[in-house]
Amino acid sequence: MTRRCYCFGPFRLDADRRTLHRGTSCRQLSERPFQILLALLEADGECVTRDALALRVWGAEGVTDTNLTQHVYLLREILGERRDEGRYILTIGGRGYRLAVPVSRIASETGAMLADAADAAHGALTDNADALQHYCRGNYLLDRRTEPALRAAIAALGKAVEADAAFTSAFVTLGRAWMLLAEYWHEPASIAMPNAQLYVERALKLDPKSAPALSALSELQLCAQWDWGMSRRNLDAALSVDPSLAFARNNAAWFHLYRSEFHEASSEVREALANHPASLPLQLLDARILSHAGKHDDAIAAIGNILAMDPKFVFARRFLTMAYLLAGKPDCALSEIVSEPSDDSEDAVYRLPLLVCAWSMLGERESAERTYRELLALSRLRYVSSWNLAMGAANCGREDEAMALLQNAYRDRDSALLLLPILPIFKALEKRPDFTALVRSIAA
Repeated sequence: MTRRCYCFGPFRLDADRRTLHRGTSCRQLSERPFQILLALLEADGECVTRDALALRVWGAEGVTDTNLTQHVYLLREILGERRDEGRYILTIGGRGYRLAVPVSRIASETGAMLADAADAAHGALTDNADALQHYCRGNYLLDRRTEPALRAAIAALGKAVEADAAFTSAFVTLGRAWMLLAEYWHEPASIAMPNAQLYVERALKLDPKSAPALSALSELQLCAQWDWGMSRRNLDAALSVDPSLAFARNNAAWFHLYRSEFHEASSEVREALANHPASLPLQLLDARILSHAGKHDDAIAAIGNILAMDPKFVFARRFLTMAYLLAGKPDCALSEIVSEPSDDSEDAVYRLPLLVCAWSMLGERESAERTYRELLALSRLRYVSSWNLAMGAANCGREDEAMALLQNAYRDRDSALLLLPILPIFKALEKRPDFTALVRSIAA
């Protein structure tokens, strides 16, 4: 794609989008100031007469000298020029106007790339200090992954977009936070995913070529709609715009992981880590891939290293417990679980479901049943996902109940069902035709 771009002083005009850029700031010009500026740029320092400007901008309808002068004054204000300063626009007495600075024109793919890069910078950053502060806080909280942190992230990011309604990246991150609330079973998908979609669509409306927004759309299509084809297409589109985007590589890793393509998943997450080696969520994803691929000792060691760096990263502790269970070490899993204090949000998504699994693997059927009843009691007080209830039921020998709960999870489009082919937590159900049919329908 070619695009007409003019550079003058500290400014760049994208003539096809009618946007004026200065650094990371971007302003959409109204028609008449835009046409006046474009005429001056095209003249490249030569005088443009008042009659020529009037004909170009107002056509046959005509315009008074006063009206033309007012629009030139407005353009000068847009450029930040003081009265009679003549820094960018010079008045040629009795004739018209000309630019006071050199003009360079870029009419090539290079111009398009420069424009796209500037637009992306404006979407990722903001000149609004208040919005940026809330955005940075929201991203920090997002990486903690706990329910209180995710809800606090949503609140902070909400303030960011209130302060800057054109802050594309803040809308993307808001969408991600809502998706994570559903994916980590803190909010029903029927509530969280429509909210996520609203913010992702807002980001795409602001910038249809935003790589983070396209990546978020891909995640929605996979985790909320199970549309593998569209998810892959938008993920490829995001990576074509920005191959180094860690968020897109993270989503590509999950896409391959859900399809049991462990080598490809590992390659994607390590590509992301090459650019963001300090990211604990990315390091944890790398360890989870190892665990699902059967490299349990390596996974356990990797998660242990993460917790050594940040003992308060409780999300890693949750998956250390799962890694122990997948490695056939329920005694280690039990020790890990009981070392953590009870917390309603974590009890529903982590402690009680995995405790049922640990007791069951240890042959402690009575303890498993008692823990499952505790989980059921909690579900009457707060949201507990059908997936986690099904995990408890299956490990207590309640196969029909577990299958009905998994069907509820299917109806609710719980993204955890994408893990069924790679997470052998439902071994008791694996020979049932309805379970096999469920797995096939998800992977289709």
